[in-house]
Amino acid sequence: MRLNQLIAVVEDDDSVRIALVRLLRCHDYRVAAFASAEDFLAESQETEHDCIVADICLPGLSGIDLAQQLASSGRTTPIVMITAQPDAEVQARALRSGALQVLLKPIPKDQLLEAVGAACAKAASQR
Repeated sequence: MRLNQLIAVVEDDDSVRIALVRLLRCHDYRVAAFASAEDFLAESQETEHDCIVADICLPGLSGIDLAQQLASSGRTTPIVMITAQPDAEVQARALRSGALQVLLKPIPKDQLLEAVGAACAKAASQR
């Protein structure tokens, strides 16, 4: 089933983005990577992702802005947000914006895989 699941990784830090992509691909997910929310929005109009893993702190549109734009356009792709900032208010804003979960970097791989699996299950139940 995972080979059919497409995950979008939206992360501006090259090393983190590459690590996330490698981890997800090693666990049989298809992955599309984007360095910004704007890149994701420009390139993913016709693509249905099963999950989006997005950094909260991105240059330009933040992960929270991305979630809000997707919701306002009717896209219901489950989002797992990640952050290096242990700010409870920012994490609460992310959850209010529609994030399924907020994970703190560095993210234990099992925690990320569990969150992505839950997001994919939610996406499948919405179809």
